[in-house]
Parts: sequence; structure tokens; C-alpha cells
Amino acid sequence: MSKNVVLNRVVCAIVLLALLAATVAGAFLGIKGRNTQMVTIHDDDGDHQEALYRQVAFIPNTVNENWREAIVPSAALGGGYSYTVTAEQGDMTDADFTKALKSAAKVLKTRAELVTGDASVKVEDKQIVLTVPETAYNSAVAMLLSPVGKYTLAFPNADNSGLGETVMDAGDVKQSYYYANNSTYSIQLQLTKKGVSKFNALLADHAGEALYLLQDGQAVAAATMSASLLSDGVMTISTSDWTTAFTAVACLRSGAMSTAMTVQTTAVADATLGNLLNTIILAAGAVLLLCCVWMLVRNRLTGLLGAWTLVAQVVLFCLLTALIAVSANWKMSVLSMIVLLLCEVSFVYGLLLVLGRMASAMGKGRGSRAAAGAAFDGSFKFLAIFYGVILAVGLVLMFAFQSGMVGILGRFMAISAVLSVAMIYVFLRLVLSCSFALFGEKSALYK
Repeated sequence: MSKNVVLNRVVCAIVLLALLAATVAGAFLGIKGRNTQMVTIHDDDGDHQEALYRQVAFIPNTVNENWREAIVPSAALGGGYSYTVTAEQGDMTDADFTKALKSAAKVLKTRAELVTGDASVKVEDKQIVLTVPETAYNSAVAMLLSPVGKYTLAFPNADNSGLGETVMDAGDVKQSYYYANNSTYSIQLQLTKKGVSKFNALLADHAGEALYLLQDGQAVAAATMSASLLSDGVMTISTSDWTTAFTAVACLRSGAMSTAMTVQTTAVADATLGNLLNTIILAAGAVLLLCCVWMLVRNRLTGLLGAWTLVAQVVLFCLLTALIAVSANWKMSVLSMIVLLLCEVSFVYGLLLVLGRMASAMGKGRGSRAAAGAAFDGSFKFLAIFYGVILAVGLVLMFAFQSGMVGILGRFMAISAVLSVAMIYVFLRLVLSCSFALFGEKSALYK
């Protein structure tokens, strides 16, 4: 045996061991994670504890809850903190009151999502239970639950004895924005074409006057009418109270309710669809296990390498998903979980397609190396188109929805497509080549 052959086998063995060690370590950290190591930091404020490093689980599992720190489930899937609110029924019938509560629940859900990124609501016992994916009371959420949220604009009466008739309302606002600048908080109202026309028509008689913003009939902020026409369609109202500005924007975006609400109780809440999350995790794990068994039955060593590739892909895909999710404050909803599962199914399909063609070629008497080459080459065009379509859809969603929930899903789809091609045509091909060098391409292990 020549020195080059020996050296080649040594290098291949080292490569396989290194990849195996990385896969095992990644799978362990992905499922179990590691605890935070705390250190004492000395500064001008005294001593305090900070995390030196943090490696949490990132593969969704029923063994360790740490994965929720990396990929946070939605309130419906993971539970969180709940706010129970109700309203006076008054003269409304039970049917009308229930209808009003259901309408209000949709509004409150939208408002809560502006703070936490996700929320779930249900109407029961003539109350609304709103759950957000947090672990403690959030005053920013609570302050958005009570106001009716009806916003109007009006000028003072001629004698300054009060406010006159409404000159504009929420129907004249296309979109609203909130931003802070030092101690000043601004409400930007992007007006509709009709709203711009109304605003510009008011300048003739009210230039230099104060235009008041009213929340449920009470003045909460004011802006001075400029002497120039509104050309960009955006008017700004500034206030020194951030809650006023934020509440205004949240209510304008969510719409008004028919009645005011009162927060009755708050408490830690269980997930309404918690069993669904565990069921899907276990079912997905069972399907992947069956795929591994199928590959091992079809071929010995080749099936083992295919199962290894599948495990490594799951580790990398969950890790990349977790990294994106953490940076984007993303919540895993039922819809997004379905999309992630479909991304995984697309990879499994490509992997089984290549290994299936390889097994068929070997069954016809071709050598393992030649069979592998034919399987990769014969599948490349189809899989390039298949994963290219997934990549294109993901990129379209990324650019169309940017940092929104759908845009984040687009990132996951794009990452899945690229990773699928890399794992099949780089990782799998590499471990197959190394195994051919170690065991010989005519070894009985491939049968």
C-alpha cells in the first residue's frame, strides 16, 4: 500500500471524526443546551452578576424547555402571561354583548401584538382573556387594553371655552407612526388623499392655531397649524408623554372598540394549544426516525451516512433558525411551524431522492462510487430547480415583508433551500468520498 493511499485514508478518517464530533456536539447542545455561567462584574454601581456565556437549546423538544429562549413559541403554543378584561353590558342583550366582546378581542389582540409581537385571545364567561408570550406583567400591554381608542382632531371654539366640532378623524389617517427624540415623543399621521385635502383646506382659516388630538373625547396632544400646505401627506403632533404618543399610534392602527374595557385580573397562563406543539414535535421526530430506518434498510453504510446527513441538517437548520429568531424577536406560530416543517420535508425529499437513485444504480451492478456520481448528477437539474423555487419564494417574501413575521419566514425558506443543496451536494458527497477511500468502493458494507 503506497504512502499516498495511507495518507489519504488518514486524512479521510480525521475528516469523518471531526464532522461526527461536531454533529454530536451540535445535537447535544441543540437538545440539552448548557447553563449560564455567571460572573461578578465590578463597576461604579457596585458588584452585580452577568452571564459570561449562554448556550441554550435550539432544537424544539419535549426534554428541555431552554429551546424556548432561542425559538419562542407564540402565546397559543407556548402560553405566557394573561390579562382578563371585561366591559359593562348595559342594555345590550347577551348575544349583542358577546358580539361586541368578540369584536373588541380582535382589536386588543392587534394592540398587544404591537408591544410583544404576538398574542392570542379568547372570549369566555363574558370576558376577554388576552395572552402574550411573556412571563410577567407588562404595563405597556395593560395601558392599551382600556381605551376605546376613538381619535379625532378639533380646533378650540372662537371664545376658547372648549373645543369645537371635529374637523378630522381616524378615517382620514392612512397610517400612524411613533418615535422618540430625547424627551419629545412624536405621533406622525400619514393622511389619506381626502385627509390631505381636508388639512390643506383648513389652513386658510386656522393657520397658526392649535389643532388638538382627542382620545375618546379628551384632548391629549396638540400641534400648531403651519402656514404652508401639507405636501408629503404627513402631519406631526409632539408630546412630552410617551404613553400618549404610543397609545395613540396603537389605537389608530388597531381601530376603536365600541366600549371601554377594564382589566380585571392578570396571571401566568398556560398555552391554549400546548399539546399541539408537543404532538407535532414528537410526530416530526418519528417521521425523521422512520426516514433514517428506511435509509439503513436500503443500504448499510450508505444509509448510515444518509442518516448522519439528516441529523446534521436538522442541527444546522434549527441553529440558523434560532439565530434569526433571536435577532428578530420572532414568535413561532402554528402557520410558521407548518412552513418550517415543509422546509424540512423538502430537504428529506431531496436526500431520499439521491440515495434512492444511488441504491437503484448499485442494485444494477454499478460500483458504489459510480452509482453515487450518477445519482448526484442525475438529480442535480431537478433539485436545482426545486430548491431554486423555494429560494426565490423566500427572497420575495424577505424583500416584500422585510422584518415582519412573513418576511422572517422568507428568511427561513431561503436558508432552508441553500442549506439543503449544501448538505446534499457538499456534506453527503464529502462523507461518501471519505468512506469510499476508507473502506473501498466495492465493500460489502454498501450492499
